[in-house]
Amino acid sequence: MTTLAIIFQPVLTFPLFTTSLPEPSSIFFYTFIPTPVLEFYPDLPVYNPLFMHHKLLKDATGLDVTKPPEYNGDNYYGDPNLRLMLHPEIEERIPSSKRNACRALQGKGLTVITTFAWDAEQGVATFWMNRVRMDMMKASGEWVVAMGRTDNWTCVTMPVPVKEVRGAKSGINNKPPR
Repeated sequence: MTTLAIIFQPVLTFPLFTTSLPEPSSIFFYTFIPTPVLEFYPDLPVYNPLFMHHKLLKDATGLDVTKPPEYNGDNYYGDPNLRLMLHPEIEERIPSSKRNACRALQGKGLTVITTFAWDAEQGVATFWMNRVRMDMMKASGEWVVAMGRTDNWTCVTMPVPVKEVRGAKSGINNKPPR
């Protein structure tokens, strides 16, 4: 939300008085190229780039999201079932042995980008993010990004290691790369 606050600050009709917002020069454009593994209709408004901490996700779900999901005739095995993992009442829905792992995932292991551009011809997602946050995710080596459906929280593309996300120009006054 801090990135969006910086991006839209010039058009807000009220001032923002806080020291917790990043400098506009720390906001960068980034791109990644997802590889679809499930039915992917990019014109539907339900897709968002979803950053996942690989280790926290595996602790919560037992699944390795770096492997593509497999269809078994009824559903896709290998999808992390994020809807269940993100449910606020996990005590009623998750075995007690997984609750702490789910809380860690909820608190520190997921980042959803809600404002991004999708180039259907090139198959490229472009988004803004604070460079400090992206640098942290790249340095850890534990983060992946995929396109996810926010209506059912299914990953529809193969996760890409965040190390492979490309940076572009800094600053929010620049147009996204095409």
